[in-house]
Amino acid sequence: MEVKDETGASKAVLREADLRHAQARLWTAPGNPFEDYPSLSDCSGLIDKLRPDHALRPVWVCPNLSLFFENIVENADRIQEFLVAIAEPVSRPDLIHQYKITAQSLNGAVYGSSLDGRTILRELGHMSKTAPLPDTVVDFVESCTSRYCQAKLVLRSSNYFVESNNPEVLRHLLENPQIQQSRFKVAGATSEFHVTKSVSKQEELGANTALRSVATDLLRAVDKGDDFDEDVKSGSIEKGAQRSLTVSFMIKRGAVEQVKREARNADYPLLEEYDFRNDMQNPSIEKFNLRVVDPRTDKRIRVRPYQEKALSRMFGNGRARSGIIVLPCGAGKTFVGIAAAQTIRRSCLVVCTPNAAEQWKREFQKYTDLPDSSIAVFNSNSKPVNMPNPCILVSTYSMLGYNGPRSVESAAVMQQIQEREWGLMLLDEVHTFPATTHRNMIEVCKAHCRLGLTATLVREDDKIDDLDYLIGPKLFEANWMDLVDQGYLAEVQCVEVWCPMAKDFHREYLRSKYAEAQKLLSVMNASKFRAAEFLVGYHSERGDKILLYADNIWALETYCKTLGIPYLHGETSPDERLFWLGLFRGDPRFLFRNFVRKERKLDYSEVLGGVRSDVAGVMELKDRFTQMSLAERSRYAITVLGLSKIGDVAIDLPDASVLLQVDWHGGGRQQEAQRMGRILRPKPNAQDCKAFFYSLVSRDTKEMYHASKRQQYLIDQGYTYKVLLSTRLTTEDPGSPPMESIVPEGSQAEADLLEATKQEVDRRTDGKGSSGHSKRGMDLKKGGGSSKKQKTSNGGSANSSSATSRHLLFRSREKKKRPVRI
Repeated sequence: MEVKDETGASKAVLREADLRHAQARLWTAPGNPFEDYPSLSDCSGLIDKLRPDHALRPVWVCPNLSLFFENIVENADRIQEFLVAIAEPVSRPDLIHQYKITAQSLNGAVYGSSLDGRTILRELGHMSKTAPLPDTVVDFVESCTSRYCQAKLVLRSSNYFVESNNPEVLRHLLENPQIQQSRFKVAGATSEFHVTKSVSKQEELGANTALRSVATDLLRAVDKGDDFDEDVKSGSIEKGAQRSLTVSFMIKRGAVEQVKREARNADYPLLEEYDFRNDMQNPSIEKFNLRVVDPRTDKRIRVRPYQEKALSRMFGNGRARSGIIVLPCGAGKTFVGIAAAQTIRRSCLVVCTPNAAEQWKREFQKYTDLPDSSIAVFNSNSKPVNMPNPCILVSTYSMLGYNGPRSVESAAVMQQIQEREWGLMLLDEVHTFPATTHRNMIEVCKAHCRLGLTATLVREDDKIDDLDYLIGPKLFEANWMDLVDQGYLAEVQCVEVWCPMAKDFHREYLRSKYAEAQKLLSVMNASKFRAAEFLVGYHSERGDKILLYADNIWALETYCKTLGIPYLHGETSPDERLFWLGLFRGDPRFLFRNFVRKERKLDYSEVLGGVRSDVAGVMELKDRFTQMSLAERSRYAITVLGLSKIGDVAIDLPDASVLLQVDWHGGGRQQEAQRMGRILRPKPNAQDCKAFFYSLVSRDTKEMYHASKRQQYLIDQGYTYKVLLSTRLTTEDPGSPPMESIVPEGSQAEADLLEATKQEVDRRTDGKGSSGHSKRGMDLKKGGGSSKKQKTSNGGSANSSSATSRHLLFRSREKKKRPVRI
């Protein structure tokens, strides 16, 4: 069905008209049309090389290795797939996409997609609007692809070997002094290298030829007589299938990362593949099959097309390739990882963030028929000393990367992990892996294949490129907006709400000399508080489920206490965390607990771990709850939840449709995208089928600069931000009643909020605190914040920052600092 706008024009016609208008402005601009685009500064000469039929060819190939794709042609999906395979996506808005050819992207093309340099250049040549291709592009592609996939890193008998079909490649690598020092020399060896086996070149090349003729349909109308697939038809690609010897040398323990890094720097990145079908040494997992129907919902489990493509890149040649798969949040990364583990059917080690360990176990139980005894969790609460072999083990980065002393049980589990050969190592949120404390897992956990999963392959430091040799090249990356158009992700309206600084808050902001003080003042800005209050009330009336984010714990507690919202942060107990998340999801188990609490007027703490059997009339309450309709049960759920940065990743809240962030970590692009992912699940029952992503920004503060940096990653994915003044929030809906705020402008409540914020600023900047000032957030409705003990909105109690609540070490240090009175 053709999509049309309100005027009756089709979407395709409108998009083509917009593109032609942009082109017309570009070509008719006086002077150099590329002078306003720094990335095209050396591309102005391309205009003189335009082909006569350039309008039918969709790609600009620039000398600086940039590619610009006009996303309006037929077969655009296949062309995008080819471009993503050979280049890194830079920006992909609706009409024109920008890509960049890099050494890492070409490594992924040769390794993950089985494309050689000749095929890449041929396809680019037919898509290019200009001819011939720039020399810089040709030289770079040929020089990189000629050296890739020439050497492998292989795990055999718990030892790592570097092997190749060409002894000259190994000799070239051993010229590097660090690789030479990392080589383990076998005593009494008479030959230069160890001959391991013979393989065919055809096997090394792989069987994935889906991207080799991506431009065939597109250019058939342009070059009817140009047989650019002559090489494939003549069988020249299959030539050289003759068998050749494979030679190798062994690597010392503890030197794997160094060897991989130096090989990458020498332009011979080490290929990692696992021939799991012929692995007779490691036992396979029996009764390990994917379910056809979800046992909890009776819904059919289907593999989505993009998930199938991602898995085909990993297993395209019948072996398991190591690498990274990039899928948006909510697009089913967990299922892709489980499907990969089921395909290999060997022991699998899943490494994730702490709050995702139990979630991964539940997902294995949901999607596979594995018995519970074959799925173990290794974290601070669980130590599976007697792990079955083979099994699925779920652990965390902090548990496996820890280098300090361990308990007896933990040390016993680690010994089993180190002694075992793992068929697959699944790294969830792999963008965290380059951290110094995590990298040693390559040596600790010996795995034949490593698969990294992430939604945001981006870091604010320069370590993201290290993943190319630590894990492997990028195998697949999905386009966010394509998944939105196909209905796999929710359509999100991104709004940046500009909140003017309240007069008194702005005065203190300008006077402050501390960056941390300025940050807290901008977060607690009274105008921002009123905007958050309005948006929570507005979307609550709509029936939306809302998440309120703040990195600063004191700010989070103050917002949530005043608005009457439960909240979670790092110090929240596991039982309390499960309770509030269960109420937000509408889990019947936790709804029943809340029902009992309200009926018997109990405190939250009395039902967090479950309903006790000694509660009066518990069986009668259970019968009443069972007979309730879904609508009646929903009254005991919660629709608003406050979260600190612990909710940024690996938290499953599929019903959330609105996200408000009032505080964040600087200009972190990764955090912005991860938070967006909390509301990306499709919302079939939501109004307008949309989700809303609000960033509340205090004007005339550093938040304006940080917000523009944070948004860049999502803008490059095709999202747009609407800017809205907080003063216009109530006027957007003329029929809405006047807003009555808890913190009216110029009121005593606003003065109390400022005073509490100043006290918190003093505590943070002094390092000593002020007597009677609480470390916990204040409740503006109670008009306080300075009491030594307050009830939290979660039903618990929080001690103040008095000396008695501080650790003995800090109390003694503060005692020494006190001046001596004579």
